[in-house]
Amino acid sequence: MTITRKAMWGLAAAAAIVLAVFAVTGFPPVGHGIEGTIGAAKKYQAPQMGTADVLLGDAAAQEFLQSDVFDRLVKDPEARALLSHAEILASLADRAIADALADSQYREALSSKELARLFTDAATRATLEAAVQVNATAAVRQASADIAASVSAQAAVAHARANQQFARVLDNQVLTRALLHSNLYMHLIKVNMVSALHNDALGRAAVARGFTSALATRQMALALAPR
Repeated sequence: MTITRKAMWGLAAAAAIVLAVFAVTGFPPVGHGIEGTIGAAKKYQAPQMGTADVLLGDAAAQEFLQSDVFDRLVKDPEARALLSHAEILASLADRAIADALADSQYREALSSKELARLFTDAATRATLEAAVQVNATAAVRQASADIAASVSAQAAVAHARANQQFARVLDNQVLTRALLHSNLYMHLIKVNMVSALHNDALGRAAVARGFTSALATRQMALALAPR
């Protein structure tokens, strides 16, 4: 019994020493292969992202979606009809186009069917593309220039430039590229809504912080859903 007690006291003392060493130096890492299992388990047990998390989104977008400007936008019949088309919504998300809509003079020019024809007619569109494709390959520039060689197309663009508001749009290469790339006018003409770009509620929204990022949110989709 005396020997047994001594052995037990010895083991207890040894265990205490080992624990003290681990407390100072840290416990040894787990063996190779086990950590993968633990990581997988943690990943599996992590809570799934819910609708509420998705809806939080970008802070600027949320600021816009909670503003009076957004409320007026979705309550305006014309603006609501314009934004109900996914292709148009995607085009307006381009920062260059949104910035232009925030300017009343740009907005008035963009809402003109005469300007819209420049971006939808094949020859005049090619003329505009040739003018702004400064970074395009030589082959692309030449192809555009060949199509744009039409006298009538050049005359149409020159006639548009005689209008000071149109010239301001066409001289803005960033905006012109955005309009060509987005095919915004193609979509607007399809639904007969070119003039809606002059909508005041849309203009007020376009200048607001978070407008472009809000266009892609679920809240916007829900707000524009048929009632």
